[in-house]
Amino acid sequence: MRINTNKIATFLLLFIPIIILFGCKEDYYDPYYKAPSPFTGVPDDFDWSTISSIKLTVNVNDEYNGQYYYVVEVFNDNPVFNPDATLLAKGVAKQAEAYTSEINFPQALQTIYIRQTAPNGLQVVQERTIDATDLSVNFAGKSSGSANTKVFSPRAAAPTYSGDRTNANVIDLKSTSQTLTSGKSYVITGGTYSGNIVFWGGQTTTLFVEGEWNVPVNQEAFQDGMEIVVLNGGKITFSNSSQTIYGYNNVNLFIMDGGAFNPEKKSININFTNTGGNIYNAGSFYLNVMQLNGGRFYNNSSTVNIAQFTQTGTIENHGVLTMGSIDASNGLVIDNYCNMSVTGGITTSGGTFILHNSTILSCVNFDPKGTEINMEAYSLFDVTGTATFNSWSSQINGPGSYNYGTYYSSDYALTRIKRIVCNGNKNVSFAGNIELECSSYKTNGNGIYLYSPAHVVSYGKPSVLIPASECTGSGSYPQGTTPTDPTFPIEVPTNSIYTYAIEDLWPAYGDYDMNDLVLESQTSYTLNRLSSTTSVSSLTITAKVMAVGAFKKLGAAFQLDQIPASNVTSISVESDSPNNRLNGTVFTVGSTGVETGQNKAVIPLFDEAHHFLNNSATERYFTLNTEKGDYITPKQVRITINFKSGTVSSSDIAVKYLNFFVVTDGKTENRKEVHLVGYNPTDKAITSYFGGGPNNIPSNNDLSLNGVYYRGTDNLIWGLMIPGTFSYPSEYSSILKAYPKFKSWATSGGTTSQDWYSSSNADQTYIYTK
Repeated sequence: MRINTNKIATFLLLFIPIIILFGCKEDYYDPYYKAPSPFTGVPDDFDWSTISSIKLTVNVNDEYNGQYYYVVEVFNDNPVFNPDATLLAKGVAKQAEAYTSEINFPQALQTIYIRQTAPNGLQVVQERTIDATDLSVNFAGKSSGSANTKVFSPRAAAPTYSGDRTNANVIDLKSTSQTLTSGKSYVITGGTYSGNIVFWGGQTTTLFVEGEWNVPVNQEAFQDGMEIVVLNGGKITFSNSSQTIYGYNNVNLFIMDGGAFNPEKKSININFTNTGGNIYNAGSFYLNVMQLNGGRFYNNSSTVNIAQFTQTGTIENHGVLTMGSIDASNGLVIDNYCNMSVTGGITTSGGTFILHNSTILSCVNFDPKGTEINMEAYSLFDVTGTATFNSWSSQINGPGSYNYGTYYSSDYALTRIKRIVCNGNKNVSFAGNIELECSSYKTNGNGIYLYSPAHVVSYGKPSVLIPASECTGSGSYPQGTTPTDPTFPIEVPTNSIYTYAIEDLWPAYGDYDMNDLVLESQTSYTLNRLSSTTSVSSLTITAKVMAVGAFKKLGAAFQLDQIPASNVTSISVESDSPNNRLNGTVFTVGSTGVETGQNKAVIPLFDEAHHFLNNSATERYFTLNTEKGDYITPKQVRITINFKSGTVSSSDIAVKYLNFFVVTDGKTENRKEVHLVGYNPTDKAITSYFGGGPNNIPSNNDLSLNGVYYRGTDNLIWGLMIPGTFSYPSEYSSILKAYPKFKSWATSGGTTSQDWYSSSNADQTYIYTK
């Protein structure tokens, strides 16, 4: 650090009064001085942890009968939607060999995402809410494989019409208008009728079209009880290029096999303005706008095109149905037994869609409000543009889901959406055996919920096989590679950052600015395979010194609480300060690189923090990077610890078992160590200060002998481990001022303000800036 005379003068002005003050009153460096608590009200059982731990078990969907390993990865966010999601853990599994590990993560995290990579390279991601300390995730189910493993049900039969035309009255083809009598039947046959049909309502009255009815432009609306049946060979045409046919109450239109409605494809609209009107099509049917207002449209044909469907009602499709757009409110029902394609968008409010076994519903854009989609095995919902989910929650349920049927199913359905936009929270949920194929996702809240076994894959990389057919369109074909085992050793580059913020005056309290030593830490590890299991072969700790807000010497190290020193075979080091890291004044290392005289593996980082951060051995112990205008580029050390084969599991190196500590008196033995609350000291730590001093007389702030090491009076502490990077307080600025929510977090026992350390919650007045 560069020192000028102004800096020295300032330091002397500060330091001389301190000497006088301490000489007259208390000595904060006196281990038997009991300082006032910075604050009170912390529950006695609060452990001060900012992380949570779970035991995670993952069973993979092994389709290779244990021949290959699958790779299992755990993230803090969905890696399909967020390629920068933080990797929390990684391992392998296969049939009868589940992945099991202890996982640590920030307490504010409520959901984890588990990715399975199959031996053929196909990846699927499940979401799991953290609602227990033991979590199980099961990827099992028929999501991919050969086509002959699939079971398809036959297409359900569409309803038929059995009206009797035998005694129908023949319409005079030459008349310009024909009034129908209630309860009778009529037929247009033998040619073309171009006049009006007048019916004022009543009992069911049937008009059979066996020839051609060329509807005039002034055709009257049809009333309750009217039934029009276009028979084989019959057709309804229109004299005008655009026209609207109206029907009131119970009006029904049937286009039988071989019949045709608007074969010239003119701009014809049907508006059944009250409930009860139905349209049945088994022939050819072309329409501009269909408004059913609560009625039902049956389709059992492949020769049909409707430009626009509006209002509400039921669409039951047993054929290949093409529509331009759907804009429906108040509970549209789509009951799809084959292939339904909407070339524009579907906008619904409160609707229900049912996609039966081996069917497809496709559209360009999808804008639902409170819509439920229930999908049977190997059905496909395909949105080629954007699905926009709003504040009215929608549900998409696959086979075997709680919401859709109570039966068990191992077969999957596929929802393929090119882009999802969610406006708000919990806009859409996926449940049951369903795969969401999507890579583009935008939200201003927590928009998507995946309830296991529902999972997500990248767009264009499905794992569900749906063979192409008339009713499934082009289907879905996974594009996997030749199956193979992952390459061992497996590198696990976890990118979780944790920041340690330490006070150095233990066993007394100091200014509580938590910046006497600020150090960022990241870990990665390597997995290797033995004959029947996998184990951790090496652990890499990258430690970066951000600040030293202390006037005393500070050494630092990690104790690996789950690993005996004898299980370490060697250590390699890369350092920004290679000549000013270890000099033997605090840590003495043996041939394997761990500190000597310790039962557990102690990994020294540096003997003296000022020397390390300054990259200089000069005896100058000033604060570094804690006062405005003072900045030195942070320095890091990267240490790789190699272990004896088969002795270390991934659970053993979970972050909660990395016991960080500082040495505050520059001694090698019987030394003052400062650890996080609840962590044990090393074998070389002085013990006489624990519990207040000799004979457990509470003459300082430490109450360790009450059962928890480094626990102080009023259950306060000397150090924190904070998830992520940390904007630490400036010199002499209490963390209570720098982070106003810190106190409420502590006094609530960690139940509120769990993100207190977020920079958005900081009072920047008290935060260090360079």
